[in-house]
Amino acid sequence: MFRSVSRKNVKPKKVLIVDDEPWTAGAIKGSLEMEGFEAMTSQTGESALQKIYEIKPNLVILDVFLPDMDSHSLCRRLSRDPRTTNIPIVVISTAGSIDDEIAILESGADDYLPKPFNLRELVARINAHLRRIDHEKDANPLTGLSGTTCIESDILKRINDSSKKFGMIRIDLDNFKAFNDVYGFLHGDEVLKLVAEILREIIKTSGNEDDFIGHIGGDNFVVITSPDNVDMLSKQITSEFDRRIHSCYHKDDVQRGYILRDKERHSILTMSTECATNRDRDIYNYQDFERVANDMKCCVAK
Repeated sequence: MFRSVSRKNVKPKKVLIVDDEPWTAGAIKGSLEMEGFEAMTSQTGESALQKIYEIKPNLVILDVFLPDMDSHSLCRRLSRDPRTTNIPIVVISTAGSIDDEIAILESGADDYLPKPFNLRELVARINAHLRRIDHEKDANPLTGLSGTTCIESDILKRINDSSKKFGMIRIDLDNFKAFNDVYGFLHGDEVLKLVAEILREIIKTSGNEDDFIGHIGGDNFVVITSPDNVDMLSKQITSEFDRRIHSCYHKDDVQRGYILRDKERHSILTMSTECATNRDRDIYNYQDFERVANDMKCCVAK
């Protein structure tokens, strides 16, 4: 189930800045706070370690020159400790050689940015690392698609950008429980992977560059796209599913057009889609999209 998606429910990401130059640390801190981050500073490696274990930041910005500790050693320690190994480390430094950059990356840093740098670029890199971490934590282990946390985040981002409208396609499979009961869960997993493959292929060939695909759970998926593409993508997805789903059945079941479970007939799997957009109405969270989709049933294919 989705929680209400609104800015007040979203906790700011925590970033720890480790730099013994107050001006640099302050400038980075101010820029991050303007972007909605919770930013903290530390001037030494030892105090940084204490804060990292206490507050568990989402990302660390680390100056390569520390007054009390070798930054390479600090990177190695954080990357090897199970408690901190998933925290991205962005190292900043006065311009060094390629060998210096390679050495710090091999010690466990995730990124390297030479000084002087553009603060907008730093923020962009931070956001890229945080998106990657969120996806890795949230991704469905079967399909590799983003889960509910990333879906909510994408919807919130689009809602907050009033200059662009967007639409959502909610997808589920009909008769999937019966298929699982007859063929078993392993074959059911293959069907879910097929759906994910179809979604990726269709979005790659016919979608927009910033379209989003998510796996809510079970046989429920979501595609977020532009309003003009909603109907077209929905038809392409269901058509491709109908074309390829027969490969998941025994030949005899395909010829009959149904499977038997407890002497009851169950049709070959089909896909249902429900669509909604915020082009002509205000939508503030995922629940609003669900209500609109349920009311409109604007493109249901069975």
